[in-house]
Amino acid sequence: MEESIRINLSTEITANLQIVVESVCQNWISLWNHNLYFDEQDAAFSEFWRNSIQQKSTEVMELTKNVFLCESFKRGNLIVPISKVDEFLQGITSLRLSIQKSKFQDRIDEIELENGEVDLSSLTDEISTFYWAYSILAQIQEYIINIIEGEG
Repeated sequence: MEESIRINLSTEITANLQIVVESVCQNWISLWNHNLYFDEQDAAFSEFWRNSIQQKSTEVMELTKNVFLCESFKRGNLIVPISKVDEFLQGITSLRLSIQKSKFQDRIDEIELENGEVDLSSLTDEISTFYWAYSILAQIQEYIINIIEGEG
């Protein structure tokens, strides 16, 4: 059996996080596809590059979605195989960037977001939920990085 990183979370957190992750994953491909670089001078190379990025990105998001939407996560257990940790961390970053891009555009300043200095009373319920998920994802990401670096 492959070694894994395991994090135990409350089922209240996992249930709410699953709703946000599922919502973001449904829109993720359309959010990011239109931002890929295209070089008009070398259309064939650009198309190859775009397809390879899309394929890798899709694999990363599928892994991430599967971790967050599986039965063990519903029961409060986040389990990531050691061999997939890098891809999972990339997926969390993609989720956070997708949330930032789609939900916080003109509502939360990037510096406030990264410093955690957001005025929650000024946010709608929906934006507050996405801010909460963004923060939880950041904590999970930091915790996994600390484990990898031997500090967790």
